[in-house]
Amino acid sequence: MIRTNPFRPKQSHRRSASRVFLRSPGDLSARTPTPAPRRLPPLGSDSGDTLIEVVISAALISLVVIAVLFGLDSTNRATANSRARSQADGLAQQDEERLRSEPIKKLTELERKENVTVGATTYTITTTAKYIADETSTASCTSSVPTADYLKTISTVTWPSMGPHGAVTETGVISPPADSALIVRVEDVGAPLAGAKVVAKGPAPSSSVHELETSLNGCAILALPPGEYTINVSKTGYVDPNGYANTESDKSVTKAVYLPAETTSKEGYNLGLAGKLQVGFKEAAGTGKLEGDSIVYFNTGMAHYETLPEPATLETYKPTIESSTPNDIFPFPSTTEYTVYAGTCEANLPTRNGQSSNPKIVVAPGETAPVTVPLAPIDIKVLESKVGPEKPLSNATVILEDTGCNAVRKLTTSSAGALSRPWMPFGTYSLCVTAAIGGKQREDTVSVNNDIASGTPLQTIYLSEEGKEGSVC
Repeated sequence: MIRTNPFRPKQSHRRSASRVFLRSPGDLSARTPTPAPRRLPPLGSDSGDTLIEVVISAALISLVVIAVLFGLDSTNRATANSRARSQADGLAQQDEERLRSEPIKKLTELERKENVTVGATTYTITTTAKYIADETSTASCTSSVPTADYLKTISTVTWPSMGPHGAVTETGVISPPADSALIVRVEDVGAPLAGAKVVAKGPAPSSSVHELETSLNGCAILALPPGEYTINVSKTGYVDPNGYANTESDKSVTKAVYLPAETTSKEGYNLGLAGKLQVGFKEAAGTGKLEGDSIVYFNTGMAHYETLPEPATLETYKPTIESSTPNDIFPFPSTTEYTVYAGTCEANLPTRNGQSSNPKIVVAPGETAPVTVPLAPIDIKVLESKVGPEKPLSNATVILEDTGCNAVRKLTTSSAGALSRPWMPFGTYSLCVTAAIGGKQREDTVSVNNDIASGTPLQTIYLSEEGKEGSVC
């Protein structure tokens, strides 16, 4: 039996694995092993995880870079906006300083714009100045308070890239002048009227003329020495509510004002682009066209009614009567109509004489308003005598006195003894008929209420040798 020495050390695998066999060069080339084919990593390998980690890392880096760039851009924009606002504020302050050095006459109701370029930015400076009533803190031109306590100046600066913070505004306060100031506000049917000429003459007894046109808000403020002034307001093509082109001709508006020292007084006027009335005449109970000699028109916004033409020119009959040229009818709002009728005063108003309505018309600014008014016939017959066959008197003179309006018309009788022009305005008339009978002047009178559209009941008047002699008419 062969025994193995138990004390002999065992040969390790490491030593066996590191054993080197030396061969000749020929053997090495002959025994070089063929490379094994490359295999894809099996499912569950960590190569895909590495790719995802690279993509996420790149995205995070991109976000960080964008955030940094955005922060830098925001900082630059904030700096640019701050610099622009600082420049705008400086421009506004400079404008306010300039306003303090300008004459008070130039500042009153000032409204102007100008552009100023600083660097690459163009700024727009809007400057306004107006008197303020301290009691209401509103502009004196639009306030109901008739005085002003100080002049407020406002400088507003805007620029294209000013952003949501808006414009820069600086304000200032200037004490009223040592003299007086006259505030005149002119409106066109409730809206401010620009370009109206305001003329103040005085102070009395001086006849110095002070002129100024109203601004966009309808105001003209004149700095004047204390004293009494006459005022006239006008604008070409415009009239006041009573049809006057110059307010100094209208007795119903303020024409004179006294200005105490160191105070501001306010006056208001209304002007409107004048229109025209074109009035025709027709039968009250029909459609036939007639001629008339006078009309009356009135609006509740007027101080009194107006007559066309003046009563002194009656008996000039026309198919139409127009208001003056240039136009002289104030264009009240469409809710306020003119009442127009034939006659010379309010006593001829149709509804005062049994009629159901009055003709009405709206006059638009600058337009001609056509309207037709009714006339009613006065039916009379003038005969020479009550005895024997009826003998109409032709060419007898008939004097018609409109007793309600004190208007007088003179007509003659036709071959039938009737009025040659029987169509008259509604009203009450006294008729005096006169003719030569037997070489003597004979007269008679009769009263007629012309209040029936189709005509008054027939009135027969007899003149004879035995009748009343002259001096009645």
